[in-house]
Amino acid sequence: MIETVKNQLPSTDLGLRLLDIDEQFVKRSVPIRLRPLEAFKVLHGSIQDGELRNSLFVPIAAWFIERYGQRAKWNGVVARVPVLIKGQVYLLAVPFITGDSTLKLTDFIEELSPELAASLTPEELTACLQSAMLCTSAVHKLYNASVDDVHFSSEERELLQRALFDLENASTSLKATEDTQGAIFSAHAAAEKFLKIGIKRAGVADDLISHKLPKIFEKLVGLRKTYSWLKSSVNALQNLAPDMNIRYRLVPRSTSEAVSAIYISLNICSVLAQVWLFDFARGSQNSTFIPGRFYVDGRRATFYCDRLHTTTSGDPAAVLISFGGLTEQFMAELVLDQETSSLYLEITDARESAEMKAHFEKLRQRCQTPIDPNEIGMGIHSTPEGSYAGGMMRLRIDEESK
Repeated sequence: MIETVKNQLPSTDLGLRLLDIDEQFVKRSVPIRLRPLEAFKVLHGSIQDGELRNSLFVPIAAWFIERYGQRAKWNGVVARVPVLIKGQVYLLAVPFITGDSTLKLTDFIEELSPELAASLTPEELTACLQSAMLCTSAVHKLYNASVDDVHFSSEERELLQRALFDLENASTSLKATEDTQGAIFSAHAAAEKFLKIGIKRAGVADDLISHKLPKIFEKLVGLRKTYSWLKSSVNALQNLAPDMNIRYRLVPRSTSEAVSAIYISLNICSVLAQVWLFDFARGSQNSTFIPGRFYVDGRRATFYCDRLHTTTSGDPAAVLISFGGLTEQFMAELVLDQETSSLYLEITDARESAEMKAHFEKLRQRCQTPIDPNEIGMGIHSTPEGSYAGGMMRLRIDEESK
């Protein structure tokens, strides 16, 4: 849901402060479309989504719209990412949404004609949906990090902002110019910046000149082992741009390789961003799965830690039960390494935990018979481009219920 900014101009004092802030933005060449949010962060810092945040943001947005017109209005698009349809690149405009929403994917693919959308085979639509699931989850995590970047140091914040421009340029330039090498270079540059933010967040101040992602990643993992699960993604992206020749010489790369590079970079950057956001929320880098506790991930999906577990390789793990969601029809057991616990946030609020427990117990009473995930078209999908649990489910909709 997109909040509509009403014509509510700020008080004289706030207007003067915004004028001073905007003068600083001009000197820093901050894009006009980003200035209302950046000004909000300067004035109010980090405030959780809700009525208070909206009431504080409206007069700021109104001031910038009064000053710059349509250029200062946000169109509700979090990011644009490429999707391949019948060999052609289209841009998926990922909308800003709150809560659980059911949206028609093809409505958000720009320049996709109704005739082409109707001609997609089930296999083509499934591939498009899978890409959209991965990208949508990633860009929302990155959006959340950009909204709450007041927690970062000024140097880290600058790297984050430049990385987000790299990702934006990778997608839009690939669509506009078909420059596959440029798109891969920009995707590589974004991941490089996020890895370097991780090193700086670990307290290492020296500037890494290297552009070799595995080298930077090795140093990062040496500082915090919990990042190690990103190794396959880092290596895959490095293989697409093994050196800087991709920037200066002809290094043939296909369109599908360029799209894959963007997806891999989105995965690396969004996973790191989510880890840092949960670090801020828990007030510590330390995390662990504890039986009997409830957790949420970056999509606010809910989980219950049922028991501890040891993997076949002897590593500590835990069994989490995923429950709830849009279908409310089933629960799923997941075995996760303890190292991945930094991607999950424990619910510590007593009231929220009690509500989750009541919902969990009610759902568990209905889910007594184990089923094979393949029977309902569900599965775990894991590639360098990201991981998710999902699939295609066919639901019968009666005409009378429409």
